[in-house]
Amino acid sequence: MKFGLMTLIWGSTYLWIKLAVQEIGPFTLVSLRTVFAISGILILVWKQRTSILIRRRWPIFLFLGVINMGLPFVLTSWAGKIIPSGLSAILNSTIPLWTILIASALLPEERFTASRLIGVVFGFGGVIVLMSNRLSGELGAYQLGMLAMLVSALLYAVSSILIRLKAKGIPAEALSFGQLLFAWLAVTPGAVLFEAPFQFPTQVVTWAAVIFLGLFASGLSLVLYFSLLHEIGPTRTAMGSYIQPLISVALGGVVLGEQLDWRMLLGGMMIIAGVWWVNKRRK
Repeated sequence: MKFGLMTLIWGSTYLWIKLAVQEIGPFTLVSLRTVFAISGILILVWKQRTSILIRRRWPIFLFLGVINMGLPFVLTSWAGKIIPSGLSAILNSTIPLWTILIASALLPEERFTASRLIGVVFGFGGVIVLMSNRLSGELGAYQLGMLAMLVSALLYAVSSILIRLKAKGIPAEALSFGQLLFAWLAVTPGAVLFEAPFQFPTQVVTWAAVIFLGLFASGLSLVLYFSLLHEIGPTRTAMGSYIQPLISVALGGVVLGEQLDWRMLLGGMMIIAGVWWVNKRRK
């Protein structure tokens, strides 16, 4: 039940982003999204009496708030205005591939083996397939949207390694709240400066998207994720990474009428296969 709910929430995230950016800009969306996420985390912190201690931990919260939430959220929202939601999800699923590349240089226990090299090459080969009809000619908005998603995935990978190295012992709720707070502080001036005049959404669907992205995609799903890590372990929890793009592609096709061409199908399958291979447990 928990696994299915978490996977459904994250798989539908890109649909809601696509709906929200039809009315509001990326910075405004992220600013409002983080407000709802902070509210949800605060309620959880209050109920569990968790210690946050922002003053002691503000440097790590600030750094993670920018590179793990603020900037990736804005890049993903901006890309959502340009490329299909299903394609956004597929490109975001490259996070484990970036993680393997970076972790092998920083974490002794994460050796970069020949077997992992196969998975990485196969996965990024899928990215090339996805972009194959966009590689020639000038660098346009569509290509920039795809690059924005790849940079977002890279930032998530860097953040996951940094959390492992520098955030040990910090409760999940405190870590989430600290990041969200500094993400909000970082992106809200962007909404005022780059999307002036700042306007609240007027459409019901936009508010629904903002509330979903804040309370569920950035709140409840995080609680479910940490709960599943303890209950079923990281390997089985990570299986959600393979299912989320499928959910997003399906929702994009049914709700938004997005077309699934052979490049998305083949490239997506290659990326998922590559991610599965690098995470495959061996004796």
